[in-house]
Amino acid sequence: MELKNSHTQLKEKELGEFEKKYGVSLPDSFKQFYLKWNGGSPSHSYINGHRIVGFMPIKYHNRTEDNTHTIEWFIHLLKDAERLPNGFIPFGSDGGGWHYAIDLNTNNYGVIYVLPNGIGDHTPIFIASCFDDFIRNLSIEDDY
Repeated sequence: MELKNSHTQLKEKELGEFEKKYGVSLPDSFKQFYLKWNGGSPSHSYINGHRIVGFMPIKYHNRTEDNTHTIEWFIHLLKDAERLPNGFIPFGSDGGGWHYAIDLNTNNYGVIYVLPNGIGDHTPIFIASCFDDFIRNLSIEDDY
């Protein structure tokens, strides 16, 4: 899988600063992915009947021609809307208001969910048991 429109490359120090600021420890596979890509549009975007149109950059939103915002911006947006469970970090979007997030709580460390938007139930929907599985199972076409 490749990402188009990735943002300025991150340094390990910057990832460490992000972890410290939010009091989290990101899984190694997540960190390696972000050190390589720092957000962007995936060539493979479907998983379990859901679509991810973009990975948010951790830092360096440096393009004005799109509506991409940083993960930090989405943390604040989703917390203000009471749609971000404690210990979750959003990292992607379906383009329609649903967001992908990684659970960093001890019980479900590294599990990937999609966070529904809209009226009704906002219970996170399980997508993959870890970030590696999430990336590995993304496909070009929806298989549902």
